[in-house]
Amino acid sequence: MNLTTQGLYTISPSGDLLAFNNNRGHWKVKKQLTEALKHYSPNKAAQPLKVTKADPQYQAIPPKGTIIARAHVKVLGGYEKTDDSWREIFQKAVSRDNLWITPKEQKALARGVFTGSLTQRLVRYHLVDNTRGEPTFWKPKDVKQASLKVDIDGNIRGKVRLARSDGSSGYEANLVGQLSFTDGKLSRFDLVAVGDYWGGGRYTRKPPEGRFPVGVSFRLPAKPTSFDLIPPQGTKGWMDPYLFTTTKS
Repeated sequence: MNLTTQGLYTISPSGDLLAFNNNRGHWKVKKQLTEALKHYSPNKAAQPLKVTKADPQYQAIPPKGTIIARAHVKVLGGYEKTDDSWREIFQKAVSRDNLWITPKEQKALARGVFTGSLTQRLVRYHLVDNTRGEPTFWKPKDVKQASLKVDIDGNIRGKVRLARSDGSSGYEANLVGQLSFTDGKLSRFDLVAVGDYWGGGRYTRKPPEGRFPVGVSFRLPAKPTSFDLIPPQGTKGWMDPYLFTTTKS
């Protein structure tokens, strides 16, 4: 089975497009690389790139001092058994994204306060079933309830209720976690949301029938890698709404 992955490209250091395909499958990638080698010229020098101002729509850069937490989503049950190997991969998938926590929000957390911006960002852009494709994010009107509180010991408790007006999808979950600071810096941000999800989106089709359990986890990386620098999916063309969801849709 061949399904679109929005494109895989092989480009030489000199900037020449050598090969591409728009399908997944290891045999396709191997064929693509073999084809690229036929057109590759190792003697063609690469020209220095002209440095220009980055377009913020395509290169989202977090505010200075922002802390990045890894976000993972998994459907915990509800799928019917299948003999389709591709479908089984999606059923077992664990997604990966990054949550930005700004300096202002970190200071508020130190006082035991989840700001509106952090709450809305976490809920609208990360409590989504993105295990089968690109998700449809929640709009402000979809957030029926979103409360997150921190006690004096750093314990986090929360509850969310999300639902689209047409009833096509929603998520109701409880959240628990723990945060702590070391020398005034946020050093621990463990948070888990578990609850019932229903429905799918335009690019997240074929969810389990009815309500099904979904878990979402957040954690600061013990050893940051280059993957942690990838902008959150929610910043894709919508940088301001991702950072300031309390005032913009």
